[in-house]
Amino acid sequence: MSSFTILHDRVMDLGVVLVKFDHRLGPIILSNHSSLAESTLMNLAIKGTSTLMNGLTYNFTNSRRFRGLMQLSENTFVYGFDLLLLDDNNDKDSFTPVILFLVFPSYSVSVVGSNIRKIEQKLYEQTQNLITISNIEPRFGLKILSEFQGMMF
Repeated sequence: MSSFTILHDRVMDLGVVLVKFDHRLGPIILSNHSSLAESTLMNLAIKGTSTLMNGLTYNFTNSRRFRGLMQLSENTFVYGFDLLLLDDNNDKDSFTPVILFLVFPSYSVSVVGSNIRKIEQKLYEQTQNLITISNIEPRFGLKILSEFQGMMF
């Protein structure tokens, strides 16, 4: 197998999951563009949001950045990138944490790690105009995923 094929496979195995944290209902999956099984996806929503949100203060001055790397399973890692958005679907128009998880297999850690600053910059650029949850287009996660793949490949 050529190094081109190996790199291609590592980049194409990336995924993106968007999770909103509702203070009454807990984590809610807004979109899933990954190959995670349903049980692993729910584990990510629960474990990922609680772990990453407990790590740092969550406010406007500390938003739109990577919260950290987390091992989800033996073969899967995630990076969590946070957003603080106005929940205009809620009666109170309150600010709500939304976490974009970049999902990748363990064999892609080096590829993702060597591109993490570029990925963070791309996410920052793509989310600057997002102010409310209703601004998130249905294809937002898929669009971000394909931009990551194009950027790293």
